[in-house]
Amino acid sequence: MSKGNHITILSNLDISACLAKTTRQYLVGNLKRPQPLRAIPDDHIEIGISESKGEDSVDLKHFHPIVTEYQYVLEGTLDLKELDAGIVHHLVKGDFFIIYPNTKYQGVLHPHSKVLFIKYPGMNDKTLIQ
Repeated sequence: MSKGNHITILSNLDISACLAKTTRQYLVGNLKRPQPLRAIPDDHIEIGISESKGEDSVDLKHFHPIVTEYQYVLEGTLDLKELDAGIVHHLVKGDFFIIYPNTKYQGVLHPHSKVLFIKYPGMNDKTLIQ
């Protein structure tokens, strides 16, 4: 896909078909790993959808030294634990939140939940915590 004066569309049909096979689909970014639906290339940002099917989807404890994450709960619920502060945020459909760089956290996406995420800058700097 070339950049320029045009509009690029990823259809609901294609996105839904991909999410039926996986729990995470990137929509935008320059990604290193292949995925079912080809993302729209972009050097600056990553955008995608995470979905939990019939069970909790638990993130590993981690932080991002550079990336800021923006997330919007599209469906269901999410618990987000700030590890250093010991605070658990219970987020529901319609909530929007930002995770700033160097925030150590762990997320739990509950069954039948879906989150739109945006990462800026678009890069994989995920750093796991023991």
